[in-house]
Amino acid sequence: MFKKIAFTSLALLLLSTQTASAEVIEVKNWTTIADISLANGAAIGSTEWFLAELPADMVKSSAKAALSDIRLIDSSNTEIPYMIVRQGDITPLLEDNNPTSGRPLRILENSLQKGPRGQDRVMVLEIPLEGKVYNGINLQVSPQSTNFRKVVNIAVSDVQLGATSPSWREIEAKPVIYNYSDRQGLFIQKTDVKFGPASSRYIRLRFEQDPNLATVGVQFTNNVVVDSVRIAYESDTAEKGASIKNYLAGTWNADTKVTEEAKVENIVQNTDKKVTEITYKVDSKTGFVGANKITLKVDNNDTNFKRQVSVLVGVQDDKGITWSAVAAGQIYRINSPVFQGEMLSVAFAPITADYIKVIVQNNNDTALKVDNHAVVEIQKVAVLFKKEDKSLVGVKLLSGNNDSITPTYEIQKTLSYFESVVPDKVIVENVKNNPLYSKTEQLVAFGEKYKWLLNTVLIIFVMGIILLAVRWTRIHPAKEVLSNPQQDSDLTDDTTNEN
Repeated sequence: MFKKIAFTSLALLLLSTQTASAEVIEVKNWTTIADISLANGAAIGSTEWFLAELPADMVKSSAKAALSDIRLIDSSNTEIPYMIVRQGDITPLLEDNNPTSGRPLRILENSLQKGPRGQDRVMVLEIPLEGKVYNGINLQVSPQSTNFRKVVNIAVSDVQLGATSPSWREIEAKPVIYNYSDRQGLFIQKTDVKFGPASSRYIRLRFEQDPNLATVGVQFTNNVVVDSVRIAYESDTAEKGASIKNYLAGTWNADTKVTEEAKVENIVQNTDKKVTEITYKVDSKTGFVGANKITLKVDNNDTNFKRQVSVLVGVQDDKGITWSAVAAGQIYRINSPVFQGEMLSVAFAPITADYIKVIVQNNNDTALKVDNHAVVEIQKVAVLFKKEDKSLVGVKLLSGNNDSITPTYEIQKTLSYFESVVPDKVIVENVKNNPLYSKTEQLVAFGEKYKWLLNTVLIIFVMGIILLAVRWTRIHPAKEVLSNPQQDSDLTDDTTNEN
Protein backbone atom coordinates (compact mmCIF):
# COMPACT_ATOMS: atom_id res chain seq x y z
CA MET A 1 0.00 0.00 0.00
CA PHE A 2 2.85 2.38 0.92
CA LYS A 3 4.60 1.68 -2.39
CA LYS A 4 1.41 2.48 -4.34
CA ILE A 5 1.00 5.86 -2.59
CA ALA A 6 4.64 6.75 -3.19
CA PHE A 7 4.35 5.91 -6.91
CA THR A 8 1.20 8.06 -7.22
CA SER A 9 2.94 11.05 -5.59
CA LEU A 10 5.89 10.69 -7.93
CA ALA A 11 3.61 10.57 -10.97
CA LEU A 12 1.79 13.73 -9.89
CA LEU A 13 5.09 15.55 -9.42
CA LEU A 14 6.24 14.52 -12.87
CA LEU A 15 2.98 15.78 -14.38
CA SER A 16 3.36 19.11 -12.62
CA THR A 17 6.67 19.72 -14.35
CA GLN A 18 5.09 19.59 -17.81
CA THR A 19 4.70 22.93 -19.67
CA ALA A 20 1.09 24.13 -19.79
CA SER A 21 -0.29 24.13 -23.33
CA ALA A 22 -2.49 26.85 -24.89
CA GLU A 23 -6.04 26.81 -23.63
CA VAL A 24 -8.56 24.95 -25.74
CA ILE A 25 -12.04 26.47 -25.75
CA GLU A 26 -15.15 24.35 -25.19
CA VAL A 27 -17.24 25.77 -28.03
CA LYS A 28 -20.45 24.28 -26.62
CA ASN A 29 -20.29 26.76 -23.72
CA TRP A 30 -20.81 29.70 -26.09
CA THR A 31 -24.18 30.44 -27.66
CA THR A 32 -22.99 32.23 -30.83
CA ILE A 33 -20.26 31.32 -33.29
CA ALA A 34 -19.40 33.31 -36.42
CA ASP A 35 -16.79 33.61 -39.14
CA ILE A 36 -14.49 36.63 -39.05
CA SER A 37 -14.94 39.59 -41.40
CA LEU A 38 -11.77 41.61 -41.85
CA ALA A 39 -12.13 45.38 -41.52
CA ASN A 40 -11.44 47.01 -44.89
CA GLY A 41 -11.38 43.53 -46.40
CA ALA A 42 -7.70 42.84 -45.86
CA ALA A 43 -4.96 42.34 -43.35
CA ILE A 44 -3.08 45.32 -41.94
CA GLY A 45 -0.35 45.89 -44.48
CA SER A 46 1.27 42.58 -45.32
CA THR A 47 2.04 41.45 -41.80
CA GLU A 48 0.49 38.92 -39.46
CA TRP A 49 -1.73 41.53 -37.76
CA PHE A 50 -5.45 41.47 -38.54
CA LEU A 51 -8.50 43.56 -37.69
CA ALA A 52 -11.80 41.64 -37.73
CA GLU A 53 -15.16 43.39 -37.30
CA LEU A 54 -17.66 41.89 -34.90
CA PRO A 55 -21.04 41.18 -36.53
CA ALA A 56 -23.94 43.19 -35.13
CA ASP A 57 -25.81 40.08 -33.99
CA MET A 58 -22.71 38.89 -32.12
CA VAL A 59 -22.35 42.20 -30.29
CA LYS A 60 -26.02 42.03 -29.35
CA SER A 61 -25.83 38.40 -28.23
CA SER A 62 -22.84 39.05 -25.99
CA ALA A 63 -23.71 38.12 -22.44
CA LYS A 64 -21.65 40.99 -21.04
CA ALA A 65 -21.88 44.70 -21.86
CA ALA A 66 -18.09 45.11 -22.04
CA LEU A 67 -17.91 42.23 -24.59
CA SER A 68 -15.61 40.38 -22.18
CA ASP A 69 -17.11 37.03 -23.22
CA ILE A 70 -15.86 37.42 -26.80
CA ARG A 71 -13.35 34.73 -27.75
CA LEU A 72 -11.29 34.16 -30.88
CA ILE A 73 -10.27 30.61 -31.74
CA ASP A 74 -8.34 28.89 -34.51
CA SER A 75 -9.21 25.69 -36.39
CA SER A 76 -8.19 23.55 -33.39
CA ASN A 77 -10.42 25.59 -31.01
CA THR A 78 -7.30 27.06 -29.40
CA GLU A 79 -7.74 30.57 -27.99
CA ILE A 80 -6.14 33.45 -29.93
CA PRO A 81 -5.25 36.59 -27.92
CA TYR A 82 -7.05 39.73 -29.15
CA MET A 83 -7.79 43.33 -28.28
CA ILE A 84 -11.17 45.10 -28.58
CA VAL A 85 -11.07 48.06 -31.02
CA ARG A 86 -13.92 50.58 -31.32
CA GLN A 87 -14.57 52.82 -34.29
CA GLY A 88 -14.71 56.57 -33.70
CA ASP A 89 -13.39 60.02 -34.56
CA ILE A 90 -9.80 61.08 -34.08
CA THR A 91 -9.33 63.54 -31.24
CA PRO A 92 -7.67 66.71 -32.61
CA LEU A 93 -4.32 67.70 -31.15
CA LEU A 94 -3.29 71.35 -31.05
CA GLU A 95 0.37 70.58 -30.56
CA ASP A 96 2.54 67.68 -31.58
CA ASN A 97 5.20 66.92 -28.98
CA ASN A 98 6.93 70.30 -29.06
CA PRO A 99 8.78 72.13 -26.27
CA THR A 100 6.06 74.81 -26.01
CA SER A 101 3.23 72.36 -25.45
CA GLY A 102 0.62 73.86 -23.15
CA ARG A 103 2.17 77.34 -23.18
CA PRO A 104 0.69 80.38 -25.00
CA LEU A 105 2.64 82.28 -27.63
CA ARG A 106 4.48 85.45 -26.79
CA ILE A 107 2.37 88.53 -27.66
CA LEU A 108 4.58 91.40 -28.85
CA GLU A 109 1.76 93.87 -29.68
CA ASN A 110 -1.91 93.95 -28.75
CA SER A 111 -3.74 97.19 -29.60
CA LEU A 112 -6.72 98.80 -31.35
CA GLN A 113 -6.13 100.42 -34.73
CA LYS A 114 -8.36 102.22 -37.16
CA GLY A 115 -9.71 99.92 -39.84
CA PRO A 116 -11.99 100.25 -42.89
CA ARG A 117 -15.09 99.57 -40.74
CA GLY A 118 -14.15 100.97 -37.36
CA GLN A 119 -11.63 99.96 -34.70
CA ASP A 120 -9.82 96.65 -35.28
CA ARG A 121 -7.78 94.71 -32.78
CA VAL A 122 -4.26 93.94 -34.07
CA MET A 123 -1.89 91.42 -32.49
CA VAL A 124 1.72 90.53 -33.28
CA LEU A 125 2.83 87.08 -32.11
CA GLU A 126 6.23 85.39 -31.87
CA ILE A 127 6.58 81.66 -32.60
CA PRO A 128 9.10 80.03 -30.20
CA LEU A 129 10.34 77.45 -32.74
CA GLU A 130 11.79 78.71 -35.99
CA GLY A 131 11.26 76.62 -39.10
CA LYS A 132 8.64 74.24 -37.62
CA VAL A 133 5.53 74.01 -39.80
CA TYR A 134 2.21 75.14 -38.32
CA ASN A 135 -1.25 75.42 -39.87
CA GLY A 136 -3.50 76.99 -37.27
CA ILE A 137 -3.90 78.85 -34.00
CA ASN A 138 -6.31 78.66 -31.08
CA LEU A 139 -7.54 81.92 -29.52
CA GLN A 140 -8.47 82.14 -25.86
CA VAL A 141 -11.12 84.89 -25.89
CA SER A 142 -11.97 86.92 -22.80
CA PRO A 143 -15.38 86.09 -21.25
CA GLN A 144 -16.32 89.76 -21.65
CA SER A 145 -16.20 89.42 -25.45
CA THR A 146 -19.67 88.21 -26.46
CA ASN A 147 -21.83 88.22 -29.59
CA PHE A 148 -19.07 89.02 -32.04
CA ARG A 149 -18.27 87.95 -35.59
CA LYS A 150 -14.82 88.82 -36.94
CA VAL A 151 -12.85 88.12 -40.10
CA VAL A 152 -9.25 87.27 -39.19
CA ASN A 153 -6.67 88.81 -41.52
CA ILE A 154 -3.43 86.79 -41.16
CA ALA A 155 0.06 87.93 -42.17
CA VAL A 156 3.52 86.43 -41.51
CA SER A 157 7.12 87.59 -41.47
CA ASP A 158 10.53 85.99 -40.97
CA VAL A 159 11.80 89.09 -39.14
CA GLN A 160 10.23 91.12 -36.39
CA LEU A 161 8.07 93.98 -37.70
CA GLY A 162 5.74 96.53 -36.23
CA ALA A 163 2.00 96.05 -36.57
CA THR A 164 1.71 98.85 -39.15
CA SER A 165 4.66 97.79 -41.31
CA PRO A 166 3.83 97.25 -45.03
CA SER A 167 6.35 94.36 -45.21
CA TRP A 168 4.00 91.76 -43.76
CA ARG A 169 3.10 88.93 -46.17
CA GLU A 170 -0.64 88.31 -46.03
CA ILE A 171 -2.03 84.79 -46.11
CA GLU A 172 -4.91 84.21 -48.52
CA ALA A 173 -7.11 82.49 -45.93
CA LYS A 174 -9.60 84.79 -44.19
CA PRO A 175 -11.22 82.60 -41.53
CA VAL A 176 -14.14 83.83 -39.42
CA ILE A 177 -14.43 83.59 -35.64
CA TYR A 178 -17.69 84.18 -33.80
CA ASN A 179 -19.48 84.07 -30.45
CA TYR A 180 -23.25 83.88 -30.07
CA SER A 181 -25.39 83.61 -26.93
CA ASP A 182 -28.94 84.31 -25.85
CA ARG A 183 -30.77 84.81 -22.58
CA GLN A 184 -32.08 81.23 -22.61
CA GLY A 185 -28.60 79.79 -22.17
CA LEU A 186 -27.57 78.99 -25.76
CA PHE A 187 -23.84 79.55 -26.20
CA ILE A 188 -21.90 78.94 -29.45
CA GLN A 189 -18.31 79.93 -30.06
CA LYS A 190 -15.64 79.23 -32.68
CA THR A 191 -12.17 80.62 -32.06
CA ASP A 192 -9.95 78.11 -33.89
CA VAL A 193 -8.22 79.66 -36.91
CA LYS A 194 -7.03 77.35 -39.69
CA PHE A 195 -4.86 78.30 -42.67
CA GLY A 196 -2.26 76.86 -45.04
CA PRO A 197 1.10 75.55 -43.79
CA ALA A 198 3.53 78.27 -42.65
CA SER A 199 6.84 78.36 -40.79
CA SER A 200 7.61 82.09 -40.33
CA ARG A 201 8.72 83.26 -36.89
CA TYR A 202 6.20 86.12 -36.56
CA ILE A 203 2.43 86.33 -37.14
CA ARG A 204 0.16 89.36 -37.29
CA LEU A 205 -3.58 89.00 -36.67
CA ARG A 206 -6.08 91.73 -37.52
CA PHE A 207 -9.66 91.12 -36.36
CA GLU A 208 -11.82 93.03 -38.86
CA GLN A 209 -15.56 93.62 -38.83
CA ASP A 210 -17.38 91.13 -41.06
CA PRO A 211 -18.49 93.16 -44.13
CA ASN A 212 -21.68 91.07 -44.33
CA LEU A 213 -22.83 92.62 -41.04
CA ALA A 214 -22.70 96.16 -42.43
CA THR A 215 -25.26 95.29 -45.12
CA VAL A 216 -27.81 94.32 -42.45
CA GLY A 217 -27.09 97.29 -40.22
CA VAL A 218 -25.44 95.38 -37.34
CA GLN A 219 -22.80 97.23 -35.31
CA PHE A 220 -20.77 96.28 -32.24
CA THR A 221 -19.75 98.62 -29.49
CA ASN A 222 -17.22 96.15 -28.08
CA ASN A 223 -14.18 94.67 -29.77
CA VAL A 224 -13.01 91.09 -29.33
CA VAL A 225 -10.43 90.71 -26.55
CA VAL A 226 -7.93 87.85 -26.83
CA ASP A 227 -6.25 86.71 -23.61
CA SER A 228 -3.82 84.18 -25.08
CA VAL A 229 -2.92 82.30 -28.28
CA ARG A 230 -1.66 78.79 -28.86
CA ILE A 231 -0.12 77.39 -32.03
CA ALA A 232 -1.31 74.26 -33.87
CA TYR A 233 1.66 72.50 -35.43
CA GLU A 234 1.27 70.34 -38.47
CA SER A 235 1.48 66.62 -37.66
CA ASP A 236 4.03 64.52 -39.51
CA THR A 237 3.22 60.88 -40.20
CA ALA A 238 5.68 58.37 -41.57
CA GLU A 239 4.69 55.32 -43.59
CA LYS A 240 6.61 52.62 -41.79
CA GLY A 241 5.75 49.00 -41.25
CA ALA A 242 2.18 48.00 -40.49
CA SER A 243 0.18 51.03 -39.44
CA ILE A 244 -3.18 51.16 -37.73
CA LYS A 245 -4.70 54.64 -37.79
CA ASN A 246 -5.38 55.59 -34.20
CA TYR A 247 -6.95 52.22 -33.41
CA LEU A 248 -6.89 52.65 -29.64
CA ALA A 249 -8.98 55.81 -29.92
CA GLY A 250 -11.37 53.85 -32.09
CA THR A 251 -10.46 54.56 -35.71
CA TRP A 252 -8.99 52.20 -38.27
CA ASN A 253 -7.73 52.65 -41.83
CA ALA A 254 -10.22 53.91 -44.45
CA ASP A 255 -12.58 54.69 -41.59
CA THR A 256 -15.91 56.23 -42.55
CA LYS A 257 -18.90 57.04 -40.42
CA VAL A 258 -21.51 54.30 -40.51
CA THR A 259 -25.10 55.52 -40.39
CA GLU A 260 -28.53 53.93 -40.44
CA GLU A 261 -31.89 55.45 -41.26
CA ALA A 262 -34.23 55.34 -38.29
CA LYS A 263 -37.91 55.49 -39.21
CA VAL A 264 -40.53 57.16 -37.06
CA GLU A 265 -42.61 54.56 -35.26
CA ASN A 266 -44.95 57.15 -33.74
CA ILE A 267 -45.11 60.81 -32.67
CA VAL A 268 -47.01 61.85 -29.54
CA GLN A 269 -47.76 65.50 -28.79
CA ASN A 270 -48.12 65.64 -25.02
CA THR A 271 -49.89 68.95 -24.38
CA ASP A 272 -49.94 68.46 -20.62
CA LYS A 273 -46.17 68.18 -20.34
CA LYS A 274 -45.65 70.44 -23.38
CA VAL A 275 -43.35 67.92 -25.05
CA THR A 276 -43.12 66.04 -28.33
CA GLU A 277 -42.24 62.34 -28.01
CA ILE A 278 -40.75 60.78 -31.17
CA THR A 279 -40.09 57.03 -31.23
CA TYR A 280 -37.72 55.66 -33.88
CA LYS A 281 -37.16 52.11 -35.10
CA VAL A 282 -34.75 50.54 -37.59
CA ASP A 283 -35.53 47.83 -40.13
CA SER A 284 -32.59 45.68 -39.03
CA LYS A 285 -33.49 42.54 -37.09
CA THR A 286 -30.80 43.34 -34.55
CA GLY A 287 -32.12 46.86 -33.92
CA PHE A 288 -29.68 49.63 -33.04
CA VAL A 289 -26.29 48.04 -32.27
CA GLY A 290 -23.52 50.46 -31.32
CA ALA A 291 -25.68 53.56 -31.89
CA ASN A 292 -23.97 56.66 -30.45
CA LYS A 293 -25.60 59.69 -32.12
CA ILE A 294 -29.01 60.59 -33.52
CA THR A 295 -29.66 63.51 -35.88
CA LEU A 296 -33.24 64.73 -36.25
CA LYS A 297 -34.74 65.97 -39.50
CA VAL A 298 -36.63 69.23 -38.87
CA ASP A 299 -38.66 71.11 -41.49
CA ASN A 300 -36.61 73.88 -43.14
CA ASN A 301 -39.34 76.40 -42.41
CA ASP A 302 -38.71 76.03 -38.67
CA THR A 303 -35.96 78.60 -37.93
CA ASN A 304 -34.58 80.46 -34.93
CA PHE A 305 -35.50 77.81 -32.40
CA LYS A 306 -33.79 76.14 -29.49
CA ARG A 307 -35.15 73.09 -27.68
CA GLN A 308 -33.95 70.97 -24.78
CA VAL A 309 -34.14 67.28 -25.67
CA SER A 310 -33.80 63.95 -23.87
CA VAL A 311 -32.87 60.63 -25.49
CA LEU A 312 -34.17 57.27 -24.22
CA VAL A 313 -33.55 53.77 -25.53
CA GLY A 314 -36.01 50.90 -25.38
CA VAL A 315 -35.37 47.16 -25.17
CA GLN A 316 -38.28 44.90 -26.02
CA ASP A 317 -38.98 41.52 -24.45
CA ASP A 318 -42.03 39.36 -23.70
CA LYS A 319 -43.19 41.81 -21.02
CA GLY A 320 -43.03 44.87 -23.29
CA ILE A 321 -40.58 47.75 -23.82
CA THR A 322 -38.25 48.88 -21.04
CA TRP A 323 -37.07 52.49 -21.43
CA SER A 324 -33.93 54.06 -19.98
CA ALA A 325 -32.46 57.55 -20.42
CA VAL A 326 -29.04 57.79 -22.08
CA ALA A 327 -28.48 61.47 -22.91
CA ALA A 328 -29.77 65.03 -22.72
CA GLY A 329 -28.86 68.06 -24.79
CA GLN A 330 -30.22 70.79 -27.00
CA ILE A 331 -31.00 71.23 -30.67
CA TYR A 332 -31.17 74.60 -32.41
CA ARG A 333 -31.32 76.38 -35.75
CA ILE A 334 -30.19 80.02 -35.74
CA ASN A 335 -30.37 82.45 -38.66
CA SER A 336 -29.15 85.85 -37.50
CA PRO A 337 -26.62 88.40 -38.77
CA VAL A 338 -24.07 87.30 -36.18
CA PHE A 339 -24.47 83.53 -36.50
CA GLN A 340 -26.08 81.17 -38.95
CA GLY A 341 -26.06 77.48 -38.18
CA GLU A 342 -27.82 74.51 -36.67
CA MET A 343 -27.23 71.59 -34.35
CA LEU A 344 -29.81 68.82 -34.59
CA SER A 345 -27.73 65.95 -33.16
CA VAL A 346 -27.44 64.41 -29.71
CA ALA A 347 -24.51 62.11 -28.94
CA PHE A 348 -24.35 59.43 -26.26
CA ALA A 349 -22.36 56.38 -25.26
CA PRO A 350 -22.74 53.44 -27.68
CA ILE A 351 -25.88 51.44 -26.92
CA THR A 352 -27.74 48.38 -28.15
CA ALA A 353 -31.51 48.78 -28.24
CA ASP A 354 -34.64 48.08 -30.25
CA TYR A 355 -36.04 51.63 -30.12
CA ILE A 356 -34.80 55.20 -29.64
CA LYS A 357 -37.11 57.86 -28.24
CA VAL A 358 -36.41 61.61 -28.42
CA ILE A 359 -38.41 63.88 -26.11
CA VAL A 360 -38.43 67.52 -27.24
CA GLN A 361 -39.28 70.16 -24.62
CA ASN A 362 -41.54 72.70 -26.35
CA ASN A 363 -42.47 74.79 -23.30
CA ASN A 364 -44.77 77.51 -24.65
CA ASP A 365 -43.38 77.36 -28.19
CA THR A 366 -45.00 75.72 -31.18
CA ALA A 367 -44.05 72.07 -31.71
CA LEU A 368 -41.40 71.44 -34.37
CA LYS A 369 -42.30 69.71 -37.62
CA VAL A 370 -40.20 66.56 -37.59
CA ASP A 371 -39.55 64.49 -40.70
CA ASN A 372 -40.49 60.81 -40.78
CA HIS A 373 -36.94 59.60 -40.31
CA ALA A 374 -33.68 60.42 -38.51
CA VAL A 375 -30.04 59.50 -39.07
CA VAL A 376 -28.37 57.31 -36.44
CA GLU A 377 -24.60 57.00 -36.30
CA ILE A 378 -23.27 53.52 -35.53
CA GLN A 379 -19.98 52.61 -33.86
CA LYS A 380 -18.40 49.46 -35.24
CA VAL A 381 -16.44 47.10 -32.99
CA ALA A 382 -13.55 44.89 -34.06
CA VAL A 383 -10.86 42.65 -32.61
CA LEU A 384 -7.18 43.24 -33.27
CA PHE A 385 -5.14 40.05 -33.22
CA LYS A 386 -1.90 38.54 -34.45
CA LYS A 387 -1.50 35.25 -36.30
CA GLU A 388 2.06 34.50 -37.22
CA ASP A 389 1.26 31.92 -39.88
CA LYS A 390 -1.06 34.49 -41.55
CA SER A 391 -3.63 31.75 -42.16
CA LEU A 392 -7.21 32.60 -41.25
CA VAL A 393 -8.66 29.25 -42.25
CA GLY A 394 -10.94 28.00 -39.50
CA VAL A 395 -10.65 31.13 -37.34
CA LYS A 396 -13.95 31.77 -35.54
CA LEU A 397 -15.50 34.30 -33.17
CA LEU A 398 -17.46 33.20 -30.11
CA SER A 399 -19.84 35.15 -27.85
CA GLY A 400 -22.63 34.51 -25.37
CA ASN A 401 -21.16 32.95 -22.23
CA ASN A 402 -22.29 34.51 -18.98
CA ASP A 403 -19.93 32.32 -16.92
CA SER A 404 -16.79 33.37 -18.79
CA ILE A 405 -14.10 35.41 -17.04
CA THR A 406 -12.64 38.54 -18.60
CA PRO A 407 -9.50 37.43 -20.46
CA THR A 408 -6.11 39.02 -19.88
CA TYR A 409 -3.71 38.81 -22.79
CA GLU A 410 -0.13 39.93 -23.25
CA ILE A 411 -1.20 41.99 -26.28
CA GLN A 412 -3.12 44.32 -23.95
CA LYS A 413 -0.08 44.83 -21.72
CA THR A 414 2.21 45.39 -24.69
CA LEU A 415 0.06 48.14 -26.17
CA SER A 416 -1.18 49.68 -22.91
CA TYR A 417 1.15 52.69 -23.09
CA PHE A 418 -0.98 54.13 -25.91
CA GLU A 419 -4.00 54.55 -23.62
CA SER A 420 -2.98 58.04 -22.43
CA VAL A 421 -2.34 59.51 -25.89
CA VAL A 422 -4.22 59.77 -29.17
CA PRO A 423 -1.63 59.28 -31.92
CA ASP A 424 -2.34 60.01 -35.57
CA LYS A 425 -0.74 56.73 -36.50
CA VAL A 426 0.46 53.72 -34.54
CA ILE A 427 3.24 51.52 -35.84
CA VAL A 428 2.82 47.88 -34.89
CA GLU A 429 6.22 46.25 -34.65
CA ASN A 430 8.37 44.36 -32.17
CA VAL A 431 7.87 46.04 -28.81
CA LYS A 432 11.61 45.97 -28.11
CA ASN A 433 12.15 48.29 -31.08
CA ASN A 434 9.84 50.94 -29.65
CA PRO A 435 11.84 53.55 -27.68
CA LEU A 436 8.72 54.57 -25.69
CA TYR A 437 8.24 51.12 -24.21
CA SER A 438 9.67 50.45 -20.77
CA LYS A 439 9.44 46.95 -19.45
CA THR A 440 7.54 46.63 -16.17
CA GLU A 441 9.60 44.88 -13.53
CA GLN A 442 7.50 42.19 -11.95
CA LEU A 443 8.43 40.46 -8.72
CA VAL A 444 8.32 36.73 -9.31
CA ALA A 445 8.21 34.33 -6.38
CA PHE A 446 11.24 32.08 -5.98
CA GLY A 447 9.12 28.98 -6.43
CA GLU A 448 7.55 30.36 -9.61
CA LYS A 449 10.90 31.47 -11.04
CA TYR A 450 12.71 28.21 -10.32
CA LYS A 451 9.95 25.64 -10.80
CA TRP A 452 12.36 23.11 -12.24
CA LEU A 453 14.64 23.33 -9.19
CA LEU A 454 11.83 22.86 -6.67
CA ASN A 455 10.30 20.04 -8.69
CA THR A 456 13.67 18.32 -8.92
CA VAL A 457 14.25 18.65 -5.16
CA LEU A 458 10.78 17.30 -4.44
CA ILE A 459 11.31 14.34 -6.76
CA ILE A 460 14.65 13.54 -5.12
CA PHE A 461 13.06 13.89 -1.68
CA VAL A 462 10.18 11.54 -2.52
CA MET A 463 12.56 8.99 -4.09
CA GLY A 464 14.73 9.18 -0.96
CA ILE A 465 11.70 8.47 1.22
CA ILE A 466 10.87 5.49 -0.97
CA LEU A 467 14.44 4.13 -0.74
CA LEU A 468 14.51 4.57 3.03
CA ALA A 469 11.20 2.75 3.32
CA VAL A 470 12.45 -0.14 1.22
CA ARG A 471 15.73 -0.33 3.20
CA TRP A 472 13.84 -0.28 6.53
CA THR A 473 11.58 -3.16 5.49
CA ARG A 474 14.64 -5.28 4.55
CA ILE A 475 16.55 -4.63 7.78
CA HIS A 476 13.54 -4.94 10.08
CA PRO A 477 11.23 -7.62 8.66
CA ALA A 478 7.83 -7.83 10.24
CA LYS A 479 7.67 -10.43 13.16
CA GLU A 480 4.69 -12.72 13.15
CA VAL A 481 3.08 -13.43 16.55
CA LEU A 482 1.83 -17.09 16.66
CA SER A 483 -0.66 -18.38 19.18
CA ASN A 484 0.72 -21.28 21.49
CA PRO A 485 -2.04 -23.28 23.25
CA GLN A 486 0.39 -24.88 25.75
CA GLN A 487 1.69 -21.52 26.89
CA ASP A 488 -1.84 -20.23 27.18
CA SER A 489 -2.78 -23.22 29.49
CA ASP A 490 0.33 -22.73 31.65
CA LEU A 491 -0.53 -19.11 32.13
CA THR A 492 -4.05 -20.13 33.08
CA ASP A 493 -2.82 -22.69 35.64
CA ASP A 494 -0.45 -20.20 37.22
CA THR A 495 -3.25 -17.75 37.58
CA THR A 496 -5.44 -20.41 39.16
CA ASN A 497 -2.80 -21.49 41.66
CA GLU A 498 -2.27 -17.93 42.75
CA ASN A 499 -5.94 -17.64 43.49
